[in-house]
Amino acid sequence: MPTVPELIVERARDAGLRHFFGLPSSGVLLHLLDAGRRMGVEFVSSAHESTGVIAAAYYGYFKGCPGLAISVQGTGAGNMASGALIARFERKPVVCVCECPAIDDFGEWGQQWDHPGLFNSVAKACLRTSEHNTAQSAYDAFRLAAMPRPGPVLLELPRNLEKTEGSSDLTTTADPVLDDPDPAELDALCEMVTAFRKPVIIAGDDVRQQGCVP
Repeated sequence: MPTVPELIVERARDAGLRHFFGLPSSGVLLHLLDAGRRMGVEFVSSAHESTGVIAAAYYGYFKGCPGLAISVQGTGAGNMASGALIARFERKPVVCVCECPAIDDFGEWGQQWDHPGLFNSVAKACLRTSEHNTAQSAYDAFRLAAMPRPGPVLLELPRNLEKTEGSSDLTTTADPVLDDPDPAELDALCEMVTAFRKPVIIAGDDVRQQGCVP
């Protein structure tokens, strides 16, 4: 059976990624790098966790899927959150995989922090992977990051799962179906725009993503 890092990389590869970004340390993140090397998703080291998130977000944007960035816990997570803030304001999809302690393992070692509390104001969602929900949590993270409006999603990765076999169980979710616009409202809008002498329409990237422009 695949390990937890392998299942995360598998999800990134299936989404369309061939690179991911950030700053690793040891343990589970190094196993993530090794899984990426073996599975055709190469790691690109950045000078700072925030720039890693920004690079991943824009790389994913141009690939048509969420990017993937990694960071260690504590200080690394704080730096990563500043990059996630940029991705949120720029509406760029990115999954922020952050190393975290194992459940009930908040000892005196290392730099401890409440990552969901840190990311709560900038991330669309804060998830935590485990050996029981690995494929599902990775799938949900990528799906939520790409949904309108696109943005960052935090996926915590416990540091003790580097060699643990993960669950491949997965329940997919259908994309939401948008309602057709009301013809009467469209007619009224067209009449209003026609009455303008020099109309200017500013449309965000959400319009392009919904296929409303060529």
